[in-house]
Amino acid sequence: MTDAKTWGVTIAVLLGVLVFDLLLAIKNRKRETTLKEAALWTIFYVIAAIVFGINLQFNGVAGHGEEFFAGWLTEYSLSVDNVFIFIILLANLSVKRESAQLILLAGIAIALVLRGIFIALGSALISKFSAAFFIFAIILIATAWKLIKEKHGDEKVYKEGRIITSLRKRGASTFTIALVAVGTTDLIFA
Repeated sequence: MTDAKTWGVTIAVLLGVLVFDLLLAIKNRKRETTLKEAALWTIFYVIAAIVFGINLQFNGVAGHGEEFFAGWLTEYSLSVDNVFIFIILLANLSVKRESAQLILLAGIAIALVLRGIFIALGSALISKFSAAFFIFAIILIATAWKLIKEKHGDEKVYKEGRIITSLRKRGASTFTIALVAVGTTDLIFA
């Protein structure tokens, strides 16, 4: 088991990176991010993850480096579909390109907090009520069955969900609606 100090440092660095990224997004919110800038930041974060994984491998508990790289590569590859969903969301909501970076970062931060809450609640539920596994399995199977039975030939017309419609009725700005949409969508994909 990893000690509390290692977890504390890891969480502190992660929070530091998120705060830095958020401050950078706020500072640059009036301009559009260039492709070159996005590529350079992507390279920076990939290198940072690789350095972290190598450090974990050689300075941490045996096997944790491999576990990190397996999880990181899986999550990184799965995040590609999220990018396309976010592009569609932001386009359908007519979000200004200058605001997109801030919305994405804040939305993902919201999703991370919500994921933590759901993981804690799910873990507590499963530890107290082991049949919860079966309930979750039934929900997943029912969802899969519904998707299989759905007609795939017809083009669906985009229709706003209840949450977005409710936010619009309350006078929420496009920025707020996009933020909620990105945060909840990222949570659902988790």
